[in-house]
Amino acid sequence: MEEVVMVHEAEFEANPTGMNRERLQKNAELIKQPTKEEVKVAVLGLNGDSARGPDGMTDKFYHSCWDLIGDDLYDMVRAFFNGHELPKCLTHTNLVLLPKKKEVTIFSDLRPISLSNFSNKVISRVVHGRLDKFLPSLISEEQSGFVKGRNIVENILLTQEIVTDIRLRTKAGPNVILKLDMTKAYDRISWLFLTKVLRKMGFTERLIGIVFGLISNNWYSILINGQAYGFFKSSRGVKQGDPVSPTLFILAAEALSRDETSLILIMQVLKAYEDASGQLVNKTKSAMYLHHLTDMEVVNKVERITGIHRNDFPIIYLGQVIISSGKGSSHIPCIAKHAYASTISCKLQRGTSRHWASWNTLCMLVEEGGIGFRSLHDVTKALFSKLWWNFRTKPSLWSSFVCQKYCLGALYFLVPQDFGIDENVHNVHDVTLDDEWDVDRLFEMLPEDLAVHILEKIKPPSPMQVLDRPFWMLETRGYFSVKSAWEYTRIRDEPRIVYRMIWVTACHQNVGVVYSLTRNLFSTCFLNQKLQRQLGSIGESEKDWDGHGWLKVNTDGASRGNPGRSSIGFCIRNENGDIVKSVGKEIEETTNTVAEAKAMVEALRFCRFHQYSHVWLQTDSMLLKTIMDGIWKPPWIISEQVEEMMQLMNGGNYTVTHIHREGNKLADHLANYALDHGEIECQQFWHLDAQGRRLVNEDKLQCPNLRVKVDRR
Repeated sequence: MEEVVMVHEAEFEANPTGMNRERLQKNAELIKQPTKEEVKVAVLGLNGDSARGPDGMTDKFYHSCWDLIGDDLYDMVRAFFNGHELPKCLTHTNLVLLPKKKEVTIFSDLRPISLSNFSNKVISRVVHGRLDKFLPSLISEEQSGFVKGRNIVENILLTQEIVTDIRLRTKAGPNVILKLDMTKAYDRISWLFLTKVLRKMGFTERLIGIVFGLISNNWYSILINGQAYGFFKSSRGVKQGDPVSPTLFILAAEALSRDETSLILIMQVLKAYEDASGQLVNKTKSAMYLHHLTDMEVVNKVERITGIHRNDFPIIYLGQVIISSGKGSSHIPCIAKHAYASTISCKLQRGTSRHWASWNTLCMLVEEGGIGFRSLHDVTKALFSKLWWNFRTKPSLWSSFVCQKYCLGALYFLVPQDFGIDENVHNVHDVTLDDEWDVDRLFEMLPEDLAVHILEKIKPPSPMQVLDRPFWMLETRGYFSVKSAWEYTRIRDEPRIVYRMIWVTACHQNVGVVYSLTRNLFSTCFLNQKLQRQLGSIGESEKDWDGHGWLKVNTDGASRGNPGRSSIGFCIRNENGDIVKSVGKEIEETTNTVAEAKAMVEALRFCRFHQYSHVWLQTDSMLLKTIMDGIWKPPWIISEQVEEMMQLMNGGNYTVTHIHREGNKLADHLANYALDHGEIECQQFWHLDAQGRRLVNEDKLQCPNLRVKVDRR
């Protein structure tokens, strides 16, 4: 057992254990006491439709009854992290044996799936969520599965590139590809080996003890025809279906990631890894591939060294077909076998077919004259867009290989021949001057229309940002999404109201009404407690609010066209509900998000100028509320506004909460009034228009706002 650790110690010491421990300075975060919110996220993150464990409780029970059992579940998780051993009734697991093929003759033809108790999986999910943050810095680039931020499709593409060049010879001889299959990979892994690998990676003994407590204290029964038989304890392996199992498996397999070129050394490493980890290479399912022109003498030698028989191309790797160049036509039957195709047509009894509409028309949205089918061609383009985005923005083994193979020198987008490229510009900051665009430099290096577009539409980078970051312009937050790429590249037509009316469905008899009660801080609500319970509970931030000495600020932004004509509105009221300031004014053409952010900035500027220290800011933008809470990063388009809001809120007692649109009617009215009638600015109640005065009175009277939702199922 110690031998394999010694064999791999040099590899680990290439990045010394001390460095590994530096990378894991947040070990305290891994072993700290879990919070109730962390446990709740783990519970809701598990699949609610998974099969139940021995206790008979499904995941949906825990999801729907969290308010009742959340405290008990939280106490159980805390007890485990404090060193308490889980009882057998909790770690009891049913094993379901699923056949791998039609005719089962031996036990290896069955795949054991673990049906654990949900409460046990919650602890595994918490541990997995903590370990998941450190995997990208611990796992080598060759492993792309089960690592957040990596794409397993890149391994398929990289394999295809390598196979394409298999014909190239080296001084040592022809290239060899080994496809290895591990026998019962999850079931055979040694616990002792796993703990030694975790220790070498720099994890603390406390965390190793937590992991060992999860994997070693498991009791199993076999489900046969729905009846449980036996009750025995495991001595090795991790459970298939457990949230933390993939993470632990790739951590243990990391010991196998070595850079050896000799085939004999590779086999020696595999043998040492088998002896130490308890895993076993299934040589009957493994395969060895060489170029079809390789001498038979070399083929026989490789088979003798590896003990693995040669197979012919194509390779089925991760469910995809990998072919070698020059033999594409011979692989067509295999590719066709693994391809999926579907056609839709109207078949008549006489055997002929009639196509009522073209496929392109059917793939349009309902309001554009189609019926909403997804075109595989459009989806493929969107997925390729994701690959291109990853290639340009996320360094990986595949992107480095492709760049070195196909991209000679600097990589640019395809531009016209007369388009000048300034080799001296490496950063957007290179074309700025005193935090503003360098106008002369832009017109010197770019065509006039592009330079004018940048000056009018794009803001210069913030001085706080030193390095440029790529932004996906089709998403508000700047992150790539396949959905936005598909929406941009899909087949489309002008939407028409008549198409939408054709497909409208009749309203179901069941009409659900949701009551939203908005309470402000001005006075106690005149509704009795019984009515409050019927209309729904009030948010914690508003329920126990003491309004003495505070000002309430409601903000809103409006954009007609998104982007289009835009305006902002905000109103400030004291503890009695009286108007202190109300403003509505038009701004430049922009989007709803920017208008909402600018409304908050204007309100905060006014409060700081008048030295208001106790301010309760309400917005109906959940996006801004989440950003101000630090949960989300701000979208690039409002990064400056968010930065200014943070600065304005420093040094005062400011609170930001979310409010439904129905409770934010006055700010919304002020913003829309500016678009319809012009700018408005009031310091008193009687300066408002009639509708504004009515909204103020309704708020002071605590009139409930009703939100009605129609169930069209």
